[in-house]
Amino acid sequence: MDYDETWEAMSNLEDSFNKIITLETLLEDLQKAVENDDKQDIIDTVACCNAFMPVYISQYQDASNRAWNKTVRQCKPNRYYEPNYDEIKRGLEENEDLMWNPV
Repeated sequence: MDYDETWEAMSNLEDSFNKIITLETLLEDLQKAVENDDKQDIIDTVACCNAFMPVYISQYQDASNRAWNKTVRQCKPNRYYEPNYDEIKRGLEENEDLMWNPV
């Protein structure tokens, strides 16, 4: 696993998430518009949220997939091994008595 690639992937993930946080400000603006009964501002802010949300979610999903692939999936070769079927069979045969004659 390359440190620089991992850092970049995680940094991009954070940047993508920070864009989603921008919607918090839009929702605060929407709340103010509702409190002020400013119908045009409500319409505009909702339209803005509806326009940005799919884009931000898509960007976050892409960044999340890249980060996942650069971190967790890179660890896989170190964590898993090819099963040795002869060893498994031998273990089952050695424990066969326990299966039929529990203690």
